[in-house]
Amino acid sequence: MSSELVIKHLMKHYAAGAKPAVNDVTITIEAGNILALLGPSGCGKTTTLRSVAGLDHPTGGTISIGGRLVADPANGLFVPPQHRNLGMVFQSYAVWPHMSVRENVEYPLKNKKLSRKEIHLKAAQALELVGLEEYADRPVVALSGGQMQRVALARSLSYRPSLLLLDEPLSNLDAKLRIRLRDDLRKIIKDAGVTALYVTHDQAEAVVIGDRIGVMKDGQLLQHDAPAALYNHPRDLFVANFTGAATVLNVQLRKAENNALGAFIDGCDTQLMSLPLEVAAQPGPAQIAIRPENVRLHALAASPRHDQHPARISSRQYLGTQTLYSLSFHGQTIDIVELGTVPRFSEGQEVLIEFPLECLTVFTTH
Repeated sequence: MSSELVIKHLMKHYAAGAKPAVNDVTITIEAGNILALLGPSGCGKTTTLRSVAGLDHPTGGTISIGGRLVADPANGLFVPPQHRNLGMVFQSYAVWPHMSVRENVEYPLKNKKLSRKEIHLKAAQALELVGLEEYADRPVVALSGGQMQRVALARSLSYRPSLLLLDEPLSNLDAKLRIRLRDDLRKIIKDAGVTALYVTHDQAEAVVIGDRIGVMKDGQLLQHDAPAALYNHPRDLFVANFTGAATVLNVQLRKAENNALGAFIDGCDTQLMSLPLEVAAQPGPAQIAIRPENVRLHALAASPRHDQHPARISSRQYLGTQTLYSLSFHGQTIDIVELGTVPRFSEGQEVLIEFPLECLTVFTTH
């Protein structure tokens, strides 16, 4: 049922001479996998999805679904959307309000030349998959927003598409419902065994739902990786910041003891750390990014370890299950998040901070 999606060098211009909405994007989604395409508004992620759907005509590159070429503008090939065997779920629920839940799910099956029994069976299976089998005979307008989106999902899965496309499907739901359905959505897609392209601007959604995440900016694909790799080893500062807040320190890289490359705080001789040998960097100015939750915070000690550095807490924000600290460190600001319901430190307090080497990323600026 699932099919591999291969996008090669995709281009989309909306006007001659204008900046491309999608610029040389190449992605492969293996059969049965979910790719979350992540980025800010206007970055090209929805245009990429619409090109795969056949709702937009690409101006360059190729798109193949299950080994079948469906778009190749250089050779005049364009397969219409209705012949691509796709399922689509949009931001709006897009349900037919005058129909029952079952009728909504059965509607696209009526064009498949199936018997009434087969239609009923496939619709029942799709409703069971999304957990709405008990609501089959209810008017769809009697459902909550989250339930209506499940109906839209069941309808898209009922005819067993080779590829499922989801464009910000949770954005119209309230925060609590969005989190609840987000957690269920990956399981539903995986249970259906369908390949999926999921467009979102929410990095938490992307991490929870995607087998892999692609981050886009200005029409370009900046990084395409597994969630843990992308989150912990971003390729540039945009990816680091967009996939979750990152503390960034300005440093100077220069030779230190044992001929290792040391990171020194910008403007002073304090050595922050010796960089691991696998970090490919040259002496000169650089930036070090680390997630606020990965910086370790310690009480002041008479004899701190060599990898612990003094700093002062300039502000504290208690958030119930965690505390956000802002620290002053050699003229720079560091944000730290600590889990726990009891804050350990106060504003103005001197503390020690530690930067685990395995959690940092170095970006050279030269």
